Amino acid sequence: MNEWINDAWQMHQNPWGDHRRLSLTDFVKLAQTYLTSIQEAGDYLRHAYNLLREWQTIRPEQCNEVIGFIRTIDKPIEDFAQFLDQKSQLPLVLFSLRCPVVVELAYMKEQLWMVLALGGRLRSTCRNSSREAAMQRLEILGKLEALLQSSEVVVQLSRMIFDQARFQERGDSRAIDSLFCPQDNYRDKSTPCYIYELFSYN
Repeated sequence: MNEWINDAWQMHQNPWGDHRRLSLTDFVKLAQTYLTSIQEAGDYLRHAYNLLREWQTIRPEQCNEVIGFIRTIDKPIEDFAQFLDQKSQLPLVLFSLRCPVVVELAYMKEQLWMVLALGGRLRSTCRNSSREAAMQRLEILGKLEALLQSSEVVVQLSRMIFDQARFQERGDSRAIDSLFCPQDNYRDKSTPCYIYELFSYN
């Protein structure tokens, strides 16, 4: 939390930093390329998931194939996280809005390394048709489901914050009026709105 506060203070003191910030339009265009990479890597995750479900028995070389498919999402996650961390180029309107996406990407990274570790263990035990190997396979399937769900969440959250950022950047005054003066609909539109009306006891 202190890191976010310090970053916000530094950006307030020197909002342009050492580089000119990207416009929101340019930033969204670049972000879409990272989101596309995450979605494409999601297809490999689904393929790995289907293979694990379909194979009745698993050999070490098949485990390697599945692990390879799972690893494809590592770089897209890392690249997008680093892109969102470029505070010197980040549009100011997105500074706080990006937080849910950053948190979800960190969760994906954690889940990814857990499922890769499980894949390595399965590769060592899959030669034996044991209960342990069966349980490991089920656990990997569960982690893959969570990763797939998180990848969809990242895409949806990103699109939502981009829309919200566009809205905030336009500075829609009517939205502000409706927030602070809900009684506007019942009075003359020529009457000015004052924030202190929120604390009126009438």
